[in-house]
Amino acid sequence: MATAKIYDAELDPTKDEMAARFSSITQLDGTYRAYDRDDKVGIEVLVGRDDEGNLTQCGLSYREEAMALDDALTPLTHSVLGPRSVAQLTADPVAVREFAQMILNGGQGADFSTGEPIFAVRGTGSGEAVVDDVVIETHDKLNSVGTLTVDGEEKRYQLRLQRVIRELQSAEDGDLALVREDGAILMNLGIWD
Repeated sequence: MATAKIYDAELDPTKDEMAARFSSITQLDGTYRAYDRDDKVGIEVLVGRDDEGNLTQCGLSYREEAMALDDALTPLTHSVLGPRSVAQLTADPVAVREFAQMILNGGQGADFSTGEPIFAVRGTGSGEAVVDDVVIETHDKLNSVGTLTVDGEEKRYQLRLQRVIRELQSAEDGDLALVREDGAILMNLGIWD
């Protein structure tokens, strides 16, 4: 299992500020991560409560300032890594690639170099597929739609983050999803020709 390097760093804006600005989270509880196989993009999902007490999430990616996406959300000052750029997870081809591959292969979320993720996550698939060449056609805070390759074959995809994490909702056999340890769905993945 890959390990995400977690730095003891000051961030501006802070994760609490980003959660408040880019999602309905009013109380940040923790995060979980995917690992970029090229070790260039930080991929993180913030998890917390909204005003109504619902458990909700906000997916973000972090890149070097020079690698910023055209529709980045905000610049970020990181006291260890320097100037960064923050984008929605659903807008970042690297983030989509890594979560799609994790889901298809039944992979597990990244360990943290310090501390623990808010909960362990895993994909529901069972393969050894290689996902590449993600082209995002449309996206919003929760959805990403476009094309990608699975073992060299181009496919269409939709990745959807659940806005509200429901404890009783769980993946059924054959569903492609990212789930936490109790089976609650965090993301759904659709793949088709």
